[in-house]
Amino acid sequence: MDSNPLVSIIIPTYNRLKRLRETLNSVKLQTYTNWECLVIDDGSNDNTESFMAKLIEADKRFKYFKRPKKINKGANACRNIGLKKSKGKFVNFLDSDDFFESEKLELQVQRLHKTNSDVCLCNTNWYDIENNQNLGLRSESLTTENSLDDYINSVIVWPILAPLWSKRFLKTHNLNFDKRLQQSQEYDFHIRALSMVPVIEIVDNVLCKMIKHDDNMSSSNISTSAKVRSNLLARYKAIQIEGISNKVKTHLHYYTHDTYRRLIFRRNIYRSLIAYVYLIKLSKFITLKNELLLLYYLRITIGGLSYLIFSKGNILLKY
Repeated sequence: MDSNPLVSIIIPTYNRLKRLRETLNSVKLQTYTNWECLVIDDGSNDNTESFMAKLIEADKRFKYFKRPKKINKGANACRNIGLKKSKGKFVNFLDSDDFFESEKLELQVQRLHKTNSDVCLCNTNWYDIENNQNLGLRSESLTTENSLDDYINSVIVWPILAPLWSKRFLKTHNLNFDKRLQQSQEYDFHIRALSMVPVIEIVDNVLCKMIKHDDNMSSSNISTSAKVRSNLLARYKAIQIEGISNKVKTHLHYYTHDTYRRLIFRRNIYRSLIAYVYLIKLSKFITLKNELLLLYYLRITIGGLSYLIFSKGNILLKY
């Protein structure tokens, strides 16, 4: 067994050169040195390309690729490109504005190498860079008896940069990122990975720093039609997974119901219609008798129309 396996770090980027410099520096400062870092450019028009050219000249472990124009734009497409081009035994995804602590790779590689497990998790600090404020751990604990249910329910949480994956596991289960999603893409990816029942190792150290910004704040999950559709599609995919509990199905249904209700109250007809369609789809997976399900359909339909037309009927939209 190779005692010094190659790690592939995959970073999508788009016009984030200022932050990307710091992110790549956190990679360069790793105490574990056998890595390749693949930066996949999603069509930046800043100086990312020239910066990367100089960086690669100084350190050949960095690699730079442009997303082919024939492939649709998006961070997920870039991650999938990076995964195909990666050569490492282990894979770590990283966003272009987040950071590794210096021992991140060393401690996780040691654990995976020792146990031959499928993935190694670590703790992550959440940081508000605008206000120079540490928001604490992204999740107080990563230990659980049911990782799939608890991840779906947000009892445990980890961002995309925390796991170090065995590439063998990812390839065996054909895991990649859903290019349709603009939000909830890592949520969807991790749920599908957990549904394959990976052998999980946990390093309790805080080895990542995740930067707070609009895209990872829940307040932005209804700000565009694409985000509404993405978040609800991810929940619809999750509720169809075999073996999840009724409690989890109710959680997913409630999320969709709440999204619909919030959009109705904002009088956004088109986005609320998107949510309504997904709400009908998810309702088929919760344990309600047919007559109760029909009453629920009537209630959300009449309540939504009543509020949009007369500004009344909001009581019908309670869960």
